[in-house]
Amino acid sequence: EDTDAAVLALLTRFGADTARFRDGLLKLEEKHGADVYACLIQILTHLDFSPARAKKQWAAVCRHQAGLEKAIGRPMDFRIALADYFVNTRQKIKNPMILELQIFRETREASIQDALTGLFNFRYLNHILPGLMAQARRSGNPLSLIFLDVDDFKSYNDRYGHTTGNDVLCKIARVALESVREMDVVFRYGGEEIAILLPASDKFGALAVAERIRTRLESLAIPAGSPRKVVTVSGGVAAFPVDAGKKTQLLQAADSAMYRAKSLGKNRVELFSKERRAHERKIGRFQGEVTLGEHHFPLDGKNLATGGLYLVCTHESVALNQTLDLHLRLPSGSAVPAEVLCRGVVTRREPLDGGCFGLGIRILHMSADNRRKYNTALALCGQH
Repeated sequence: EDTDAAVLALLTRFGADTARFRDGLLKLEEKHGADVYACLIQILTHLDFSPARAKKQWAAVCRHQAGLEKAIGRPMDFRIALADYFVNTRQKIKNPMILELQIFRETREASIQDALTGLFNFRYLNHILPGLMAQARRSGNPLSLIFLDVDDFKSYNDRYGHTTGNDVLCKIARVALESVREMDVVFRYGGEEIAILLPASDKFGALAVAERIRTRLESLAIPAGSPRKVVTVSGGVAAFPVDAGKKTQLLQAADSAMYRAKSLGKNRVELFSKERRAHERKIGRFQGEVTLGEHHFPLDGKNLATGGLYLVCTHESVALNQTLDLHLRLPSGSAVPAEVLCRGVVTRREPLDGGCFGLGIRILHMSADNRRKYNTALALCGQH
């Protein structure tokens, strides 16, 4: 749940009841931390404070309210006390204006929402991204960003018209909203580009979400004049802090990964990598099994990469874009191999001698424990 929205809802419900509002604010603090005080003061005064400083300012407002109530001999609305504190005591506001909260809400929603798709807009992304990054830094959780861009959209508009193009954008927005968690935030970044922020999600989890959106859109089979015959998207995924430490760097990283997906043929999603290659390969032989539906067959692994692997198998029914469940036995630094389970998609398929096929696999999903063992194997392979 967005902290701003939670504080605004609390103000709407209990703004005239100081005791219940304070109780509600304390409960919100347990969930969102001191950000609630920064949001509260920003909503009511448009003054920006860090969370820690905002909490101190709120405590000062409460003391100011108690002093005013003692002086006038009757209860006082905390919002009036807050306004008096910043106008007369701190003198942070020189020209105050009273605005009904419902009007504020409507104005605020109009300023942060895209009129066509109903998604949040670029302005709101810029507004909340620094706070989400700060929250991720404090909690130690990752924050991932997905960029999705409609393939050949200019040609689509030229052929079918802008009205039909707008309908497509609305359908893509619905697919995106239906494919994410409640805590994720979806934006129309601009034109035919959509951005998604995923708190507490690493880049591999975000990759799975982006792939889900890509495949769901492709399955809608919206006719297009492109070589793919249907409307598709290309995507890029980056994460804080592993790929970028600042807002602009994170945006650029996701954008760079998306354009790499475009350059590799479109209708695909790529992870951002600082390597010259999409994924640095480490040579290392390993064994395992592939599961395709009810069929299980052995694999002979040739190398690993940060986001995928290359293997050889003999199963003829494996095709490009096929999703596979993999059971890998990887180097662990001991005599017993590490058992690693993951799900991947076939991005490369080439015939080899002896009726075998070489498969390039991009990892779609891997648990944290399996990811740890996978990274250990990567490190060990890199020693050879």
